Order: sequence, then structure tokens, then C-alpha cells
Amino acid sequence: MKFNTSKDQFLPSSFKMSRLVVLPSLILFGGLLSLSTGTARAGVAIWQHQVLFNEFEGQAGGFEDEGIGVHVYNKTGPTAGPSTRSYDFLSQQGSNANGRAIYGVGRDGTTDLQVTSRVIDGTNGRWTNLSADKREDDLRGNAILASGKSKPGDYGVIAYTFSFSADLGITAKDLGIRLTNVNGYGEIYQWSFVTLGDVDSAPFGVGDFANFKNTDYTNVGSGTFYNANGTPTGAPGTGKKLAEGKSISQFLAGQESKTPAGGQVAPGWYANDDFHVDFEDGPEAAYTNPTAGFSDSTRPDTLTVRGVEELGLDPDAPVTDFTVWLGYMDVGFDSNGDGFSSTGATQRAMISFINIGATDFTPVPEPSVTMLGGLLGLGLLARRRR
Repeated sequence: MKFNTSKDQFLPSSFKMSRLVVLPSLILFGGLLSLSTGTARAGVAIWQHQVLFNEFEGQAGGFEDEGIGVHVYNKTGPTAGPSTRSYDFLSQQGSNANGRAIYGVGRDGTTDLQVTSRVIDGTNGRWTNLSADKREDDLRGNAILASGKSKPGDYGVIAYTFSFSADLGITAKDLGIRLTNVNGYGEIYQWSFVTLGDVDSAPFGVGDFANFKNTDYTNVGSGTFYNANGTPTGAPGTGKKLAEGKSISQFLAGQESKTPAGGQVAPGWYANDDFHVDFEDGPEAAYTNPTAGFSDSTRPDTLTVRGVEELGLDPDAPVTDFTVWLGYMDVGFDSNGDGFSSTGATQRAMISFINIGATDFTPVPEPSVTMLGGLLGLGLLARRRR
């Protein structure tokens, strides 16, 4: 697969056209208004906000907690998605002297953010659990599979697409996506991507996941026990760790194997998918082969993916849609001929929060009553324009 490395390649056409439009700037932090002359030109409003998903609770059709704080809204089976929820959590508090909108936390009947989730089940229902849900104040992707119940190559992907209102004027320099436990310890290969746009805008197809095999993840030609196709040769195993092959992003992008895996694959596509499942040159064995290795320290499983630094976009590139992919795959082998691997794991990954308005989030100081009175006295309070 060849990529157009232009940063516009990963922008939907509506985003590219919107470069011709001067977007409104905003002031936003916890419903408080503030001017900052140190980070903005005189007379230009700025804004900051950290989107915590618990602020959507109580909205009809949204992330309502159900007693124990868990609301599963998308799972495998007939209701696998996509499932879309709309949220209204901002309202225009006024305008600055240049007519730019100033927003604060509040509801005004207009959608500010849509979250679309889907579960892509490549296990034919063999896994105990594959689901998307909200717990406390984060969004999660969950995978549970029992040893001897999963086939080599079984996979599951939970994709969350976030679509912000274009009125908010979010640009690449404003965006930071906090991910937790997205490439962690376990027998199942866990990985994560962030791509610009919706699911259909990604530089790969949903069906491409099925083409990634355990023999891509592991270089089985490096041992004596396995043939190049991953089947046992009949020779005794050496007990040595098999060499790593390609990460899933390297495979999808048509890249050569390299270490470490992950990082910015192309502008608009960031991967955290280094190797953390180890295989010995020998037969499968529950709890010992495969075994849970450790992630590369240069690719932490908790990180913030920013629009400029990680996604590689121009600072002023408009961003209204992006997708977080949380993936799981059984990259084990079946060496006893029963059709199943000895992989067993309980894995979950979290989207903890989204920063909009500041890549490195720093809370705006709370304005004084005098300042708020001065803002209102200047006639900044205006009818919201959308």
C-alpha cells in the first residue's frame, strides 16, 4: 500500500475546503470565561476544555450510569453497531469584540459532539466478551477469551469515532487524546490506532484486519519447531523465543519489519502496537506459550496522542472527526491439531479524556467576579450563532 504523504490526504474534503474559512476562536474551561493576553493576540478569544465523559450523564440516549456505574451500549451480536450518541454540553456565553464566539459549559439544545461506536467481531462469537462500554468517566474496549476457546487469528476491534461541531473550530494544535492501557501486558496481542476522520476515512479497510495472521506477528522461520506456515515440523523445540515479525500497522501500511514498532505511521495515523506477546520454539501450552511479554518502554501503553506531534498535522489544520481503534488479536499457534490456541486473556483499554483547545492542557485561571462583570459590560454576551 502506498500513501500520499500530504497532510491533506487524511482530511475529508469538507475539512480541506474549510481551510478557506476563518474559524471562530473560543474561550472554554469548566464554564468559566477568561481572557489570556499571554497566549493570544489582543482582541482574540481563546478556549480550553477537557472533555470528561461523565459530564454527559443524564442526557437521554447517552452515557447514563445504571446503579453500578456501568452502561454497556454496544457489544457483539446483532447490536454490534454502529451506535451513535449525541451530546450537548456547550453553550455560547457571548462574543468578543471581534465577534468571535465564546463558549462555556452548558446546554442549549444543539449537538456539540457525536460519539459513534462499533464492535468488529472477527471471532465468530468464540470469545467470552468483546464489547464497548462506559465505566465511571472513560470509554472502554473489552476483550475476554478463554484458553482453548479461541482460534489462531481471531480478532476483535472496538472503534470510537468522535465528531465535534465545526462551530467549535478545533484545529490540530488544539487536540490531545488520552489513552490508557492500550498496548499492555497479556497473552493476547493488544494494539491501538488514532486516525483522522471516521472509520471509512482510515488509510486501511475494516476487512483488512482479517488478513493479519500469527505468522505475520511472529517470524516462525527462525525456529526448528515450526514451518514457515506456522505448523509444527516434528522437530524438537529449542525453547528459545521466536523472532518478531511485523506489527499490525507495519502490515497494513506495507512496511518492512522494524523495531520498535508503532509511532506515526503516516500523517493522520498514529499507532501504539509494539510486540508484547512472546512465543517459544515449542508446542503451545496454557499460561506458558504464548507468554505475556512486556511493551517496549519507548511505546508506553498510556499516552496522549496530539494533533501536531503524534498525528503529524499542520497546526492550523481543521479537525472535526477522528477515530480511536482498540484492537485485540490471538496471535497464538495450534500445534496439537485441535483447531484452538492456548491463548487466554482479559484485556481492556480506555479512552480517558479528550483535551480540546490546548495540546498540553493547562487550566485557565478562574476569572474574578470583576472580570466577568467587565466582560458582560463590554457587551460580549450575544445570541449564540451556529
